[in-house]
Amino acid sequence: KICKLFTKEGMKPFEALTVLAENDFIDGSCMHVSFAKELANLKDTSLSSGSDRSWIYQTCTEFGFYQTCDPETECVFCSKPHLNTLDSYYYLCRKAFGISGDVTEERIRYSNLYYGGNRTDATRIFYVNGQVDPWRSQSVQTSSNPELPALMVPGASHHFWTHPEKESDSMAVVEARTEIRNQIDKWLAEPYETAGRMFTGVIQ
Repeated sequence: KICKLFTKEGMKPFEALTVLAENDFIDGSCMHVSFAKELANLKDTSLSSGSDRSWIYQTCTEFGFYQTCDPETECVFCSKPHLNTLDSYYYLCRKAFGISGDVTEERIRYSNLYYGGNRTDATRIFYVNGQVDPWRSQSVQTSSNPELPALMVPGASHHFWTHPEKESDSMAVVEARTEIRNQIDKWLAEPYETAGRMFTGVIQ
């Protein structure tokens, strides 16, 4: 849908971006694009500040998961002054939480060791990936282990199958929800075995 919007004849890129923001992100309210305001929001410890603070803090202290657009790459959003780089995220961690890039990298290494990264010894994990989700590169996308199945959802964005069901949902998303339910039902019906069972869950 986004591609159709941005390739619509007579639609200028900025106009298309405005339509996208109004329809899908801001519900008619104003959207600020100020780094200073974003930084102030991340430093706001009140419950009314939203979820951005907790998520960005988690990226700084556990997982990284940064979507970058570096110079000299084919990234379509790459333009001067190249603010969406790895260093720009490290800068945000430092300014918002006092966490350096070196610390973030150390915490990521620890998280991969603790959880097993993409070679975990755990079982009963369902790796569900959206085909157009940039974060799927951080996930297990194929697996021959029945205890660690992987599913690729064609045309789906970030964890779209976890959203409330809509009539406009693609058939791929509908089928993914069914497959997830069936897999979880199968695991819950099995006798619990302590050997090799670290936890039961769904990883997106």
